[in-house]
Amino acid sequence: MEDYHVKRHMHYSPNLTHCIETAINERLCIEIEYESNEREVTQRVLEPIRLIFNESKRQLAAYCRLREDFRVFRLDRMAMAKIVNQPFEMKAFPEDRLEL
Repeated sequence: MEDYHVKRHMHYSPNLTHCIETAINERLCIEIEYESNEREVTQRVLEPIRLIFNESKRQLAAYCRLREDFRVFRLDRMAMAKIVNQPFEMKAFPEDRLEL
């Protein structure tokens, strides 16, 4: 399994996007360490749906198993990401929930 680490408060690694793209294509979950706005770090298992690229930030639309809800995650707040051998059924991300 692929395992990529990204330094906090820095730009994300291109390896991170590769890891996420691989997980999306193979419909495998990823495990991440994620830092919130309040600087709380949580470990989460995500069902990645799609990468979002816009001018100001790179994000991942995913279903979060911890919160049992669809969420958008900033790549620059991911301290670690790795593919885990947990397949999932692709879900449609609610378009009105995208933070573009």
